[in-house]
Amino acid sequence: MNVYTVRDGHTRVVMPDLHIPFQDTKLLAAWFDFVEETEPDGIDVIGDLLDCYSLSRFDKNPERKNSFKDEVGWAWMTLAEMRERAPQAEICYSEGNHEERLRRLLWGNAKALAGLKGLSMPELLELDNVGAIWYPMGQPYKINDLWFMHGDIIRKHAGNTARAQSDKTDGSVLIGHTHRASSARP
Repeated sequence: MNVYTVRDGHTRVVMPDLHIPFQDTKLLAAWFDFVEETEPDGIDVIGDLLDCYSLSRFDKNPERKNSFKDEVGWAWMTLAEMRERAPQAEICYSEGNHEERLRRLLWGNAKALAGLKGLSMPELLELDNVGAIWYPMGQPYKINDLWFMHGDIIRKHAGNTARAQSDKTDGSVLIGHTHRASSARP
């Protein structure tokens, strides 16, 4: 679990790369307990809350029966519990490459449906109803001197990934995407 303090002692908690429905349920339960105990001022979901497995352009295992509808429902319940456990916290949600699969699918295979009300990730997840702020891919947000984003760079070593994202952003970054912990200074 990543916990950090920003701005005048305000506490924030991060959730990177949960990949619903493939999440570690015991770890998620512990994370929710931690959030409730910590009472953070902010929660940062830095992408890939959902896996969007059925939307992937990669080969899929036909034995997996989860639908995109199921994933969206489970993700919404996760966000609703986040809000319940931290009712006063600011929730910021950065789009990850897995959430971006919906846009890619629409733009590539169903252009006529792209932009249709209700077919965007923020609308499907009802982010307005849980009070979460959406940050699209490529639009990071900054608190003090720290940029928050999912990230779009991968290097062989996680530290090199962090360094490359930091260089691209020209500042300190908090990213997910690689599924490995690391840090690098600009």
